[in-house]
Amino acid sequence: MNLSKFLVYMIVASLIAWIGFFMLISFVNPAESGQLTFLIFYLILGLSCLGTFTVIGFCFRKIFAKNELSFYNIIVSFRQGLWLSLVLIISLYLQSKGLLNWINAILFILMLALIEFFCLNYEDNSKR
Repeated sequence: MNLSKFLVYMIVASLIAWIGFFMLISFVNPAESGQLTFLIFYLILGLSCLGTFTVIGFCFRKIFAKNELSFYNIIVSFRQGLWLSLVLIISLYLQSKGLLNWINAILFILMLALIEFFCLNYEDNSKR
């Protein structure tokens, strides 16, 4: 698959996920819904944020890191979009349960930053 096809598929999938998300929050009453509805809510929001963060991250990388390969930019953008989506979804879930505080948020972000640092370091070592 070439780069333009990937970006078109990612944008279309993100738009479909965002439409599904807005339909879910428009037509479903959270007071009357069960656990499955909340699972679908977090899943659709996560997928829509993943696609959006990936496309935005790739655009920034394409503008500012012109000397790197597009394939590498897609991989890094997707991974970082996944981390940002996880931070958002887990933070929203913890907030809904009343468990989100600064310590949890900072520890979770530090953990994901360490994982990203490891991934970037591993990729840098594998290029040599």
